[in-house]
Amino acid sequence: IGSGASNNWVVSGARTKSGKPLLANDPHLRIGTPAIWYLAHVALERPGKATANAVGASLPGMPLIVLGRSDSLAWGFTNTGPDVQDIFVEKLNPDNPREYKTPEGWRLFAVEEMKIAVKGVGERKVERRRTRHGPVLPGFYRNLEALLGAGHVAALQWTALSDDDTTIAAGLFDPDMRSVGDYMERMRQFAVPMQSMVLADTSGKSA
Repeated sequence: IGSGASNNWVVSGARTKSGKPLLANDPHLRIGTPAIWYLAHVALERPGKATANAVGASLPGMPLIVLGRSDSLAWGFTNTGPDVQDIFVEKLNPDNPREYKTPEGWRLFAVEEMKIAVKGVGERKVERRRTRHGPVLPGFYRNLEALLGAGHVAALQWTALSDDDTTIAAGLFDPDMRSVGDYMERMRQFAVPMQSMVLADTSGKSA
């Protein structure tokens, strides 16, 4: 276990003087520039209904409150360290390096061409290959080219790269989520990253 760690905890309302739960969350991420987190307030105005609010910490570019609370519910996350990645060594076709071996025979890599603007240099084109297992890792990464030898590449399979990942949908603020039970049901859609979650609501319940 490394020296770094995060922590969170929650106390049920049944154990507090006020009858309301207490929740604390500290992700222990480094301070830097640009900042990892920014504080945000989401206010949803709905015709005929009271404005629903959520406040807390979010990540740049993410349309959700990652750590925070609504008017009736609070939530927190910390990272965990499960095994959710596998590396597959793929054999290249010696007659066509754009193919790799599968149980059904040789298959073409799926290739995506990306254009990256580099300041002072101009546009650079990069090809990203993908196998049935996942994206091909570059040969310079962890000295893979030397480790695997000619005729082989490594592909990464990771839950975060799944085509059916619904994590963003799970994290979008839903003003109708008012209880621990509501949030836990919504989190059935949560896939990655692996997290330790704590919850509390104004009725005194916690999880």
